[in-house]
Amino acid sequence: MGGRFHQESVAVLFRNGWQVWAGIYIYDIVTGILGVDKKGNLDWDDVRKNLTDDKIVEIHEAVAALWPPDTDLFALLPRPDSNVLRALFTGIIDPRVTYKNIVCFSFYVDEILIQSPFINANNMRKEYSPIDNPEQYRNETIKNLMFLFLIIPWVEIGVINLFPDPWNFNYSLMMTVMKEAEKRRDLIKIDDKSFKEMEELFFEDHKRNILSLPDNNLRKFFRQVSPDISEEKLSMLVDYAKRMNAKDPLADLIPKKSGEKLSQMMISRMTPNIEMSMFLAQSTGSMIITDNSFRWSEICASIPYYYDTSKNPWERFESFLSDFPIQFPLIIDQAVHMKELNKSEFRFMKKILKRLWNAINANVAVNEIQIEDLQKDFISAQEQMSKSIEKLVQREKGTTDFPDYPKLINIDAKLNCKISPIGHMNNLVYRLLMSYAGHEKYLKSLPLSLYVEYENPNA
Repeated sequence: MGGRFHQESVAVLFRNGWQVWAGIYIYDIVTGILGVDKKGNLDWDDVRKNLTDDKIVEIHEAVAALWPPDTDLFALLPRPDSNVLRALFTGIIDPRVTYKNIVCFSFYVDEILIQSPFINANNMRKEYSPIDNPEQYRNETIKNLMFLFLIIPWVEIGVINLFPDPWNFNYSLMMTVMKEAEKRRDLIKIDDKSFKEMEELFFEDHKRNILSLPDNNLRKFFRQVSPDISEEKLSMLVDYAKRMNAKDPLADLIPKKSGEKLSQMMISRMTPNIEMSMFLAQSTGSMIITDNSFRWSEICASIPYYYDTSKNPWERFESFLSDFPIQFPLIIDQAVHMKELNKSEFRFMKKILKRLWNAINANVAVNEIQIEDLQKDFISAQEQMSKSIEKLVQREKGTTDFPDYPKLINIDAKLNCKISPIGHMNNLVYRLLMSYAGHEKYLKSLPLSLYVEYENPNA
């Protein structure tokens, strides 16, 4: 690896706060490999033009070195802390959709745990490894690099905690979770909305693979689709395809040659799965948060099993928070957005959610008056949040007082929640916690899961 990464550095890293520094450290390694200015002066086209296969190998060697097979991941993950409102994100991991979630959720929680999309080659067969076959991972690496560059400012301020796939470090845990998921296989039905979400991303990736083909291969493809097309129109179509591909921020800008290995790995991630999400959430003291309707349907479908026959004391609040209208401000300028995040007027919802979280975890029965007070405070917090967003919208319109204020997107959504009854637990997850959590501070039940359903999903 050219001496860019050393195991002794990993030991120092672990001793000095792994959960924040791991993400920053891999970013430093990647920027060094790519020759990127770490101060934010990023030319994305140059990154893609200079992303050689050798650099892809170096990047994945760094990932493998940072997270070796003997890593005690659960000793490094954060533990439950009543002062930190933490959320575990489960859903589609892709820069085209995940970044909006990070920005939106950051107004509601202190810290978001997200599984890293970078593949760890340590336990992979050579024929599938990005270290042995980097040419097959060009498009995937570009997508993951964009994800890393987008989220790194949030990692640096501690809002994002990027963790690797736990299955890379514990075969027994992986097989236990997979067997449990296998039991649900015949019951899993992808609803139309979830299928469309994945289908659109997959279609974009498939189209990108085609448009990235060498000219001769692209001509053959178009000729197969339209056998009667004229040579003139075929040349125009190939030229148009190349121009379109050049405008695609996820496209590979290194021209491919006929005869090269042209196949690309197309990886769609919706992680962690429901069992692993519950385990990680309870181990780290996190609520679960998702924007994926299929993952939410899994959570809802599992409620009778997880809740058993206990009466849910939070049923009234769940009903109250069903299709509850909320808003998120998305400021185009990332630095300014993070600055707004720290202002008091955008902390209302975070404060009330922390109150809700601590009330659920207090192990004390709640009465109707307490539920009603929480509901009133929730409504008040959202109203205050909406007023603050409206002020930003007015600034965005370019008033004379704020002529240079960055553009803002107002994202409307609906919030739903599921709350575990006091003292209930999932038997499988409880066994996993006892065996693998590495500590005894884990939550004895899954307290809270949130589903954010965007009304303008393409914003």
